[in-house]
Amino acid sequence: MVPFFSLLLENAMLSIPIAAGPLFLFAALMVSFGSPSTSEEALQDKALPLDNPKACAECHPRQYDEWKSSLHSQSWVDEAYQRALKHKRRPQSCYACHIPGSVLGRLPKRPRSRVERKEHGISCSSCHIKENKVHGPFGSKTEAHPTVQSPVFAKGSSELCISCHKTKVGPVLPLAKDFLASPLPKKGKTCMSCHMAKIERSMAVDPKTGKAVGPKRKGRSHAIQGPTHPKFLGHAFLLEAVFGPDKTILTLKNRAGHRIPGLLMRAFQVVLTAHDAKGKTLWTKKSLISGKASLGFGEALSFEAPKAAAVKAEVTHLFSAGRGIKNMGIVYAKTLKAPKK
Repeated sequence: MVPFFSLLLENAMLSIPIAAGPLFLFAALMVSFGSPSTSEEALQDKALPLDNPKACAECHPRQYDEWKSSLHSQSWVDEAYQRALKHKRRPQSCYACHIPGSVLGRLPKRPRSRVERKEHGISCSSCHIKENKVHGPFGSKTEAHPTVQSPVFAKGSSELCISCHKTKVGPVLPLAKDFLASPLPKKGKTCMSCHMAKIERSMAVDPKTGKAVGPKRKGRSHAIQGPTHPKFLGHAFLLEAVFGPDKTILTLKNRAGHRIPGLLMRAFQVVLTAHDAKGKTLWTKKSLISGKASLGFGEALSFEAPKAAAVKAEVTHLFSAGRGIKNMGIVYAKTLKAPKK
């Protein structure tokens, strides 16, 4: 499977028509639930166990909706993932991180896979349940369920994310290892710093009235941002240029906290151009950032172009899910002009 995807991307790299299509990848995982001060009747009425995300939705509907929109909730049912499993000799090697049981309960080891509710993928219980108790950053007492303040959440650790994202399995690349080897953790950065937006709100609602319960607190959105978010993805790139008297140096930097891309099935088509004062194209360079030719943390593509009045960069996201290459659209476009004398 991997050679097919890589070869397909390499051979077809620079002239692909635009078409919409699905993505497969899950990004870093972390969460910041609070706890409701309300009755457990709503849970008992519907007999929903706490390992069912719909039970969590009774009191945490906003977090549930955010999670539902993320690739974590699709990690098992995703079509590209299911197709990829058919090509693996040991598909069960993927289960632990696509349908994990308690990630928290296995740290720092990789989680074990679960056998029930596979359709929920990486669910609320995967991160928040340990020994039949709900763990979070605050530990507020509630009648709805036993609650524990966990240092993993309270200190904003990346441990949950790392347990799976340090793994190299099939087309999945170990991005967490890149992050840990970078200076970012020592600077206080975590996976959530980029992938989970800060948010301030009440952490729960009364399931009967829908009104917020408890004070507003600082937490993180569960709409985990990753390659499915073009604007977010574009932040991984930065164009810089040095305009000289007889040449121009163009540099496209990787600003992500790890290599890009994170999948052998993903690639980025880069087109750099240099222009004169009237907009005429003087120079063009095409390149491909792929799983076989990734751009590491802090690395950059650098090229020399003729003297120019302006330079442009355009980065297009490409994805191969076993049915040809899909153009996911432009994720980064930038123009820089030479300073006026």
